[in-house]
Amino acid sequence: MIYVIGSNGYIGSNLMREFPSAIGITRDTTWPEFNEDDVVINCASFNPKTMGYDICEIVSTNAWIPKQFIDTPAMMIQLTSIATKIDRDNDVWYWKSKGDEYLRGKAHLLILPTIYGGINQHKHMFMTALLDHIQIGAPLTLECPKETRDIVHISVLIKTIKQIIQGQLSAIEPITLTCGQYVSFEAITNIAEGITLG
Repeated sequence: MIYVIGSNGYIGSNLMREFPSAIGITRDTTWPEFNEDDVVINCASFNPKTMGYDICEIVSTNAWIPKQFIDTPAMMIQLTSIATKIDRDNDVWYWKSKGDEYLRGKAHLLILPTIYGGINQHKHMFMTALLDHIQIGAPLTLECPKETRDIVHISVLIKTIKQIIQGQLSAIEPITLTCGQYVSFEAITNIAEGITLG
């Protein structure tokens, strides 16, 4: 059985759609007993942008949840952010990195850049906001046009997760899932000017 922790979130909801027989786990779910033939994908991450700043929730979601899986017999896939390497002074990413450390050597650790595409993309995400503004023809103000992101489509993440589940990526070592190209918001906007909607 596949279990998706954080199934209501952006990545979690996409995984639930991709794996329709998966069981979603949210904040209110009582956890089952995980077995050796189960796959547990942890997408849970506390994000103050959408949830407000709460240090107890940050620690609980980003560190305590992964710690619960240290001794589980199930296959673990832990999703984390490249920001845990870059922004260690930020409470969210500091505690997320602690959760990653608990599962190092136990879980398949997928280190993610900026993921876009798919269903239920959060409205605060740049690519969603950009495409929405293009569609309705409204002006878009870039507050940090020179800021850059390594942007990867969610289909790449889903393909990688499937490869892990199918045993094609069997080594338990961190995988940094990036395209290796950083693009500024300004550049993305310039590219988007050529997009037409049919």
